[in-house]
Formats: sequence, C-alpha cells, structure tokens
Amino acid sequence: MSARIVPQDGDEPVLPELLPCPFCGGRAVLNNVGWVMGRRRVYCACAECRGCGQDIQYRPGPDHGLRDEALYAAACAWNTRAAPASRIASDLEDATRL
Repeated sequence: MSARIVPQDGDEPVLPELLPCPFCGGRAVLNNVGWVMGRRRVYCACAECRGCGQDIQYRPGPDHGLRDEALYAAACAWNTRAAPASRIASDLEDATRL
C-alpha cells in the first residue's frame, strides 16, 4: 500500500508508505506547505507528538516534477531509521572476529 497526498492541482503522486513515528509510534503525515525564500517546503511529521522529519525545499515548476521528487524525498527521509542497537552490537562482534 502507498501513502498518497492530494496536491491542490489534483495530481496524485504515488509515494512510499510512511512508517509510524520513531518516537511515539503515531501516524505520520506528509506536509507540502509554506514558502521559504521563493521555495516550497515539504516534510513529514507525526500527527501525535509533532516530531518532524527532514525539511525538503523545491522551486515549483509548470510540470510539477520537482514537487513529486521532493515529496518522495521527504517520505524516504522519514522512513530512514537507524539500525537497532542489537544489530550494531552483533556487527561489532563479527568485525572483531576478523
């Protein structure tokens, strides 16, 4: 299943499904809002604790290609997680055996 955002012009880019918030497990939402020095801001945030992901900025164009790329980048940045501590420890043990 894919997360979808409905932009103002009605186009619907297909995006990766957003993982739950890494802090509280809440529902993540994709925000395509605001202007910052001539650029639009896109980011994911938790609807519960308001934890935010990476802020992606783009300049809108007539074909919306950059917007779709920014939405995809924001979703992927949100879904990026650090490796669990147990996996890091086992990788370290494997490395010391070499």
